[in-house]
Order: sequence, then structure tokens, then C-alpha cells
Amino acid sequence: MRFYELNEGISYKNCLDSFEFDFEHDNKTDIIKLTKSISMYTNFGPCTYFGYEFEQNIDKDVKKKIIDYLNTSNDENIKQLVVRAVNSLYEVVDLSKFKTIIYPESSSKLNNLIINTIHDVCPVSFNSCKLIKELPKNIEFEYETYKNFLKNNGVPLKDIETSCKNVEKMIDNIHDLEYFKIGQNTKVKYREYLKNFFKFPNQEQINAYKNLQNGKVLIIDDISTTYSTITFLLKTVRAINKNCEIVVFCLVGNKE
Repeated sequence: MRFYELNEGISYKNCLDSFEFDFEHDNKTDIIKLTKSISMYTNFGPCTYFGYEFEQNIDKDVKKKIIDYLNTSNDENIKQLVVRAVNSLYEVVDLSKFKTIIYPESSSKLNNLIINTIHDVCPVSFNSCKLIKELPKNIEFEYETYKNFLKNNGVPLKDIETSCKNVEKMIDNIHDLEYFKIGQNTKVKYREYLKNFFKFPNQEQINAYKNLQNGKVLIIDDISTTYSTITFLLKTVRAINKNCEIVVFCLVGNKE
């Protein structure tokens, strides 16, 4: 029988293929650390990241199971997990000073649960904005940034040219899609160089974020394994407002 423990409380029982919550105990075999992880995004202006972490060496199958479980289950303990996470965020960040919440278009129950919990914990009037996905034909690639990255890492010019040709084929394929999904249609190494994945839903929202200037913005994502969604959200906001203070809250993400 194998047990995978989650710090402060979730164990996976392999024999039953189920999870149990215990918010009182820790274990050396944690698969997620429910501890504060705070870091800065240096490429996106004033921006701070807060979230919990997966352990680096957890079993891949168990990791997939817990991601699916958190995303689909209506377990009351998941609600408690989110409440604890939001309360931990509130200890670090004064949410009452934030008037704006941005989150990605998705069918995620967790994103809705996080937003509702924030409203419950901090009952102020938030301007909530759901960024929507662009049409595949409008997805672009930052070729110069990508080339500079390869060049600075000692990649020969011939190999850079070959890689860019492969990227061009990938982008052409994306443009022919009816629906673009990051995980299915791109390799991880290319994702941060994509542009125009998200957009604001209308001109009114665009104007609102332009007028924020140095205001505070909270960006929300539920579970991230590559941080691609967060990167695209940041790119979209920064294209409109380079000065607002951003805090990114992700319920659980990879340690690196």
C-alpha cells in the first residue's frame, strides 16, 4: 500500500484510488507544500507571485490524479483548502486595496471557487474581468526574442535558423486550427514566446485597465504545471498597462 501525503492534509491511498484530507498533520512525503511561496516576475514590471507548490519528485500519475481531482470534485474539503489558501494570501497581501481581478476563460470550477472565496474573505467591490482566448489565426510568435535567447545560450546560427523554420510550421498549423489548446499544440519550450493568446473581451475593459495606471491588479489561476496561462495573462495586461502593480495568485503550481 502506497501513501502520498499532502502537507497539512491530503493523502492519496493507492489501494482505494482516493484522497483523504487531514488539515492537522504534515508528512515528509508531501506531494504539495501548503506553505507560502512568494517570488517576483522580473520580466513583467511590478509583479509578485503567491501560491502553493507541488513537490518536485512526486509520482507523475499521482500528480495527474490530484490535478483531476481538484479540478472536478465537489469535495467540501477542497473548499476548505481554497479558503486556507486565500486566507494565507490575505496575510501577505491586503486584498481590500485591490479593485480588479483578472482570470482566464476556462471551465474551471476552482477559478470560480477562488473568486467567490476572495469575495467572502474580503467583501469589497471588485471589477472582475475574464480574459478570453484569441482566434487561432491571430496567435503570433516572438521570433526575435526567441532568436536572442538561443544566440545568448550559444546555439549555432544554422541551428537557430532550423529551429525558427520548425516554429514557422508550428504557427502555420496553429492558424489552421478551429480551436487552439496550448498543451496539445505546442511544446513547452515555445510557449513563452507566443503572443495574442488572451484578449480583453471588449473596448470598455481595455479602457478601464488603461486608466488604472498605478492601481493594483490581482491575477488568478487555479493549477499551473508550466505557468503558460499566467505568462499569457501577464503579457495581455502589460500590453495595455505597464505601471499597475500585479499580484498573481495560483492555488497550486510546480516548484520551478
